[in-house]
Amino acid sequence: MDRALGTVTVAEGLRGAGCDVEIHDRHFAQDAKDADWLQEAGSRGWVVLTKDHHIRTRQPELIALLSAGVAAFVLTAGDLSGPEMAQAFVRALPKMKRMCHPVASSR
Repeated sequence: MDRALGTVTVAEGLRGAGCDVEIHDRHFAQDAKDADWLQEAGSRGWVVLTKDHHIRTRQPELIALLSAGVAAFVLTAGDLSGPEMAQAFVRALPKMKRMCHPVASSR
């Protein structure tokens, strides 16, 4: 989870839905460059959740996403509360899982 999503509410919602959740600040410095931590997330096989809709348009971040093969999901509604963001991600989990594991999901 990107630092922009906080550390508690969204993580707890996802954990309650059975997800393993890694929080940005527990692994990377608060001021870590997006391109750097995205590359590392990719090398660890993590799926990235963020609400930074610019992450897909800035050249260094886009290169990091693509070169590391990062699966990333971006919540584009910027005016949601923590519980609303958690709910949005939890509702999207089945589709997100199918996108990340299309063969396993089709069985």
